[in-house]
Order: sequence, then C-alpha cells, then structure tokens
Amino acid sequence: MADNDLPPPVPRKSKSEIYWELVEALKWYVAEDDINESDPENEYWVDGKKRARAILKMVEQEHTEPQYVIHKASRLPSKESYSGPTWDDIGLRYAYATTYTDIAYAEELAQRLTKANPVGFVVSEMPRDEDG
Repeated sequence: MADNDLPPPVPRKSKSEIYWELVEALKWYVAEDDINESDPENEYWVDGKKRARAILKMVEQEHTEPQYVIHKASRLPSKESYSGPTWDDIGLRYAYATTYTDIAYAEELAQRLTKANPVGFVVSEMPRDEDG
C-alpha cells in the first residue's frame, strides 16, 4: 500500500468522553432492564442491576463535588487538565489526572509546572455542562 493510500486515522475519544458513554449505558441498562427481580433464577441479572445502580450513585456523588483542572494561565479552563510535555520534563507524569478533587494538591502541581514552564499554570473549577 502506497503512503498516499493509507486509510484515515480512527478518531480517538478522550477518557472523559468514554467515561460519560459508559455512564449513559449504565443509566439505560438500569432504566430499560425488565427482568423479574423476584425470580431466583435471575439472581445474576439482579446483582448486575444493583451494581449498576451503586456505580451510578458514586458517579452522582463525585460530580456534585467540585472538580478542578490545571490549565495554562493564558487559556480558559476545559473539562480536562493540561496534559502536555511539561509533566514529563518535571518527572511528574504519574501525578497527572484529567481532574482533581483536592484543590491544594492541584495548586501545588500547578506551581511545579509553572517553575518548569514560564507560560504559567493555574487551577480552576472544571466547567460544567448546562445540564449539570
């Protein structure tokens, strides 16, 4: 196959997009599942539905607490923190997360990123969708 005959790249979804697709799938499963929950033969499916409900409850609790993102000072915050090469430059790639719940920890990381990259980094509350 010649170089100019290569197929187009498959679009990749962010972890956040995949996360929310999975949450929507669980919501659909819980809402649409119509098994007879009193039938002992359905114990496996009933357990799955209970687990799905528990996960959805955790997601709801997590997303009612503020989530913080680290971003370049010259840019508006987005739904995911800066993920560029400065993390590798300072040896803290392991500390990178798309969002943070501990603002003090996020601010410490932003200060370290700023020391290595004078463009400057700040912490902001993650923007929320219009519906939540």
